[in-house]
Amino acid sequence: MRTRPLLWILVYSFLHVLLSPGLQLADVNPSTQQPHRLTSPYPDGQLFFQPSTPSASANHNVVPVALGVMSKCPDAQICEDVFDRVLAEVSDKVELTVVYMGDLDDTTGYGVRCRHGDNECRANIQQLCYRAIHPSLHDWWSFIQCQNYAGLPRVGDEDLARSCAKLNGHGWKEVRKCVEGAQGRTLLRSSVLEARDLHVLKSCSIYLNRQLVCMHDSSWKQCPSGHTPSDFISLIKEEYEKINP
Repeated sequence: MRTRPLLWILVYSFLHVLLSPGLQLADVNPSTQQPHRLTSPYPDGQLFFQPSTPSASANHNVVPVALGVMSKCPDAQICEDVFDRVLAEVSDKVELTVVYMGDLDDTTGYGVRCRHGDNECRANIQQLCYRAIHPSLHDWWSFIQCQNYAGLPRVGDEDLARSCAKLNGHGWKEVRKCVEGAQGRTLLRSSVLEARDLHVLKSCSIYLNRQLVCMHDSSWKQCPSGHTPSDFISLIKEEYEKINP
């Protein structure tokens, strides 16, 4: 009769370890995880971004949303954490892009000078290449969240990127080829030019329909409609209704 209590103790212990804030994702054995669906657990232990209605936007206009970031910037992680919660409600109503700040510089190894050094450029390229090869929003967004959860110092590390790809059920070989080759550098340069075209000046800047609606630069600034997940959800729904009368 003690089998059932013992089983629950074992299950609880496993979940406690899995959701522990100190867990290093690169040390997780991906074969033990459900493929593709482990979006980064944040320190409060919750899992975010379970998409609402997939493919609901197939016959509708969607709201273009862009996050202008530097991948190793703490402000970027704050924005991306907020949008992890936003996407749980409106993933079917947006076309999300992440664009990366930097300065074009042909004298550097990546053709771009990143504010936090070459490892940030590498992280940008990892994320861009992963998205190019695995374009599903849930897929590439989960990859970014996985890197973020490991902590800023590790963002850009290849071992971490490989582990995050495996947690999503993918190998790393094809993405690595992009990261190490000309395609990755081309993607990074294009992203930097896109950020420049949007006039991204701070990481993180949030754009809806190419209009700046909020930024986080040490604190939330220039956010007339608010900066909580519910504020962004309401704003996106409002814009969605406008373009789908």
